[in-house]
Amino acid sequence: MKATTAISRRLLIYLGLTLPILWIVTAFISAAAVMHEINEAGDTQMSQLAQRLMHTPINLDSNYNPNLPPIPKSQRGLIDSKESGYAIWYKGRLINADETGQTIAYKSNYQGFINQ
Repeated sequence: MKATTAISRRLLIYLGLTLPILWIVTAFISAAAVMHEINEAGDTQMSQLAQRLMHTPINLDSNYNPNLPPIPKSQRGLIDSKESGYAIWYKGRLINADETGQTIAYKSNYQGFINQ
């Protein structure tokens, strides 16, 4: 005759096997979604910078400072344009910036990218 297993014991075995598998699958799906969002934000920032750099004057000593239209929502990606900006300085003079970058202050002793 076969011994019967209590319902609580079977429930613990089933949950003990299925819950960790479910947690692992959920973690992988969440990690993939987060990586997609990070890549989208990086792509957006790079496309914004590339578009603006195309309009940077070749003669940096000139007074040409283009007033460019905002990037369309379809080309911005998933981050709001108010969350990132850029300003390009040359010899203490702002030569190119987006709307958000207009508020970035010049730092005379710094070269490269700044996060603030």
